[in-house]
Amino acid sequence: MIENSIAAVLAYDTQDRLIYCNQAGLRLCGVESIAELQQSEFPRVITPGSRPASPLSAYLSRVTYSEEIFLEVKPMKLLPCLVSSNQLYDTSGALILSYANILDVTEMNAYKARLESKNRELIAANEKAEFANRTKSEFLAAMSHELRTPLNAIIGFSEIIKNETFGPVGSTQYRSYAEDINESGQHLLDLINDILDLSKVESGADEIHEEQIEIREVIESVVTMVKGRAQKGGVKLELKVPDLLPTLRADNRKLKQILVNLLSNAIKFTDTGGTVTLKIWCRTGSGYVFQVADTGIGIALDDIPKALAPFQQVYGELNRKYEGTGLGLPLAKSLVELHGGSLDLQSRLGVGTTVTVRLPEERVVPSEARPVAV
Repeated sequence: MIENSIAAVLAYDTQDRLIYCNQAGLRLCGVESIAELQQSEFPRVITPGSRPASPLSAYLSRVTYSEEIFLEVKPMKLLPCLVSSNQLYDTSGALILSYANILDVTEMNAYKARLESKNRELIAANEKAEFANRTKSEFLAAMSHELRTPLNAIIGFSEIIKNETFGPVGSTQYRSYAEDINESGQHLLDLINDILDLSKVESGADEIHEEQIEIREVIESVVTMVKGRAQKGGVKLELKVPDLLPTLRADNRKLKQILVNLLSNAIKFTDTGGTVTLKIWCRTGSGYVFQVADTGIGIALDDIPKALAPFQQVYGELNRKYEGTGLGLPLAKSLVELHGGSLDLQSRLGVGTTVTVRLPEERVVPSEARPVAV
């Protein structure tokens, strides 16, 4: 076993004479036989500083240890080596011999250096990417006013023309154009708002403004915002909400934004005749739970991480039926996490998707009336 070992093994007697060297040791020292090595003064230990090199045999006379040192195996040939020193004693405790296991770590050190260099490159690249991403987020967050102001003008004036507020516009074609301008402007404003909101969260500039919220009022507002989209797509919208729910401490606008994004996303990916269900409950230990389930096209298991990543399109360039920036779910997830909650997505391709939002129990405002479990 020692002869076939990749480690060099050299043994010295109590007179510091070399009495054994395996094949790996001969290769390490560049000799053909142990006799050549016995007639030389090598290998020698090169010590730091100005101290002279010492024979390996003298180095091994110390107690058992293991460390990396430089060995001079032949004139002017230094090798970094990991040396383990051991001693062998007889039954009376007298020293019989000292021996060393030696590994040439030249290649290992070179590999380690390459790894460290690559790690430094990765750290630098990561810092550069984080800086670029932070700069992008800060830029977009700062552009809020500049982007929204002209769009609001486009939407406002096109609505005036569409409604013929100051009198008829003449040709019905013009009114149709105004409706298209208004609808496109609203769509573009929604996309810009999502991008800006996500950028604010990513840049750390977003904050939550907590207030005590009655969930019934939130649901009524959210349903009003999405029911037109559901009717247009022929999707049935179901609510499973208890008559009695406790007050929630959260950011009212952001909570609505979370639910609108989840419901709009579910409606968008559900075909005519399908169903989108909003279910809400609050129980001790689980906190507030909002669940949006649809019977839509679903998402493959491998694509779920992509669906939760900003600016990702799960269905790729070959399927552009479903428009959007891919920000609905990532933005909802970020806003939920801003509240200290979690968002979980479960889906099966061709069956549907269920998104569950959990807000921590400490956000439930204590009251004597307990909610009815769904």
